[in-house]
Amino acid sequence: MADFEAKELFKTIGGNIKYYRKLYNLKKGKLTQAELAEKANVSTALIGNLESEHIEQGISAVSYTHLTMPT
Repeated sequence: MADFEAKELFKTIGGNIKYYRKLYNLKKGKLTQAELAEKANVSTALIGNLESEHIEQGISAVSYTHLTMPT
């Protein structure tokens, strides 16, 4: 994957994580980055970095699929 495409992918993933976590907060109650990280079995730092677009590596398709699957 080209560097530009990877950056856009991580930006999109991070934006989606942030959007849906905030939407959850409005509809069902507070869901912190730490709580989401625990549910997704990833680090809190990964969630924070993805949401703030400070990551360019470190997430696999398996991890992303796990983050997007409803529970």
